[in-house]
Amino acid sequence: MILRKGDLPEGVSFGVSFTTVAINAPKHIEYLHRRLKEQYGVRFVRQKISSIQSVFAANPATKIVFNCTGNAAKTMPGVEDAKCYPTRGQVVLVRAPHVQHNIMRHGKDYETYVIPRPDSNGNVILGGYMQKGCG
Repeated sequence: MILRKGDLPEGVSFGVSFTTVAINAPKHIEYLHRRLKEQYGVRFVRQKISSIQSVFAANPATKIVFNCTGNAAKTMPGVEDAKCYPTRGQVVLVRAPHVQHNIMRHGKDYETYVIPRPDSNGNVILGGYMQKGCG
């Protein structure tokens, strides 16, 4: 829902309100890892690679590769995403059980957010970034 001008803080020109799903990412990854390993016999191998294709060449039985290359995605053969760039920011986890809603603010040169983390005893992620090209 688009917010009315009168409901916006001073200096803000546009706002929306919406319902979304928030996932506690560390717990969800642990769940997926456990389920894939125990129920489906998936074997996980963590290693540095020179290209996405090198994984399949080294072991033809490989069916899936999770690309967790981060900023290396810009230059890694098989990925080579020219639009990838480093961004500096800060993220902290604080205890604030009274915070129940996600809040995000976008600007020309910044991004800030407050995200309550589900099933975390009231922890909230506070973050901000948008210093492009740092690293």
